[in-house]
Amino acid sequence: MPSDPAVKEAFAMEGIMVVGHPGQVRLLVDQAVVDLDESDVVAATELPSPPGLNEAAAQPVRLELRRGARLLDVGAAEAYEEVAWQRGQLFAMRTRREEPPWQISEDYKQLERDFFARYGIAIPVGTETEP
Repeated sequence: MPSDPAVKEAFAMEGIMVVGHPGQVRLLVDQAVVDLDESDVVAATELPSPPGLNEAAAQPVRLELRRGARLLDVGAAEAYEEVAWQRGQLFAMRTRREEPPWQISEDYKQLERDFFARYGIAIPVGTETEP
């Protein structure tokens, strides 16, 4: 190690490095994404990749950081879940929206209840309507 006094006071941090902003190091640590100043990194060591990690987009590393390293940003890492990990998911499921593609309006539901009640097909509980 160099004789720089800051290096002697370095500490280590392990995580999965992903692409960040220029001059910054972006690291996934547990459920958080951490941005550090690149100039605070004293050394970096590549670690073995866990099964399922997308090595084209993410790499496990052990960083040696100077004491007093600047923490530039912290956020939730869930946005990187699909990028960093290769999950076996069907195309149809990956592209499906969370919300249903259509919603039945309350007006339509009322018309349907009225129709069923008028012909004695079904009368939903609590929705008595007059013919």
